[in-house]
Amino acid sequence: MRTHRLLLNGLGNVGRRFVQLLRERSELLEERHQVRVLLVGAADSSGAIYDPSGLDLDTLLRTKASERGVGELPGAVPGQAITCLIDHHGADLVLEAAPTNLWNGQP
Repeated sequence: MRTHRLLLNGLGNVGRRFVQLLRERSELLEERHQVRVLLVGAADSSGAIYDPSGLDLDTLLRTKASERGVGELPGAVPGQAITCLIDHHGADLVLEAAPTNLWNGQP
C-alpha cells in the first residue's frame, strides 16, 4: 500500500469537508486503490499543527465545530503558517483550502 502524507491549509467549509470525506472514505481508498492518505499537518488563521503519524481527524473536526482554531490544539504552534510546516516537515501533497478573494484570486 502506498501512503501519501498530506498538509492542509485552511479549515473553513472546504477544508473541513475534505477532512470529513477523508475520515469517511479512507477505508475505501485503502481497499479499492491501495492508497493511504495521511493528514500529517494542518493550518488555519490561528496556527498550525503537525504529527508525523497522522492527525486525529475527529479531534480536528470537533475543534473546528466548536469554533476554535488549530492553534488551540495540544502540540500546535499558535500563529504558525502552513509555510513553516512545508519548510520544516514537507509532505507528498499540500491542499490549499484557505479563503480566496474571488475578484483577484489572492488570499
